[in-house]
Amino acid sequence: ARRRRNRGEQSRKILNRERRAQREKEMVALIRKSIVSGYFANAAQLQSDGTYRNLRGGETLLVHTQSVMRQRSANWVVYNNTTNQSNSSSLSGHVRKRAGDDSEDSDGDQLYMQDVTAIEPMWLVDLAGHFYDYLGV
Repeated sequence: ARRRRNRGEQSRKILNRERRAQREKEMVALIRKSIVSGYFANAAQLQSDGTYRNLRGGETLLVHTQSVMRQRSANWVVYNNTTNQSNSSSLSGHVRKRAGDDSEDSDGDQLYMQDVTAIEPMWLVDLAGHFYDYLGV
């Protein structure tokens, strides 16, 4: 009887852990969806060369060198802003630039995304379909 009770308790603990993990995944997805609802215009898709292409303007973007997302690979992301950094300058020498500007100018500067969040592409359709229908994306 004790063994049966112990097995039942262990099964309940495992089931509770699995439920808790599932709820946490769902909460993280809700948070990421809320970020998409605010930053849908700054969506970018991973390209074969490891860069990202902004869906709105087609600019080539890189993940900022100090971003956690630099170590991860996400096929689709949204970002808060971009910084313009010269290939020859240090990280402290960057200047903010609008997302609509070219990713690289004549001085060899590149656009780096900051505050990057991995997303699911269907979230763009669900949360901002009106915007991407208008752009023809």
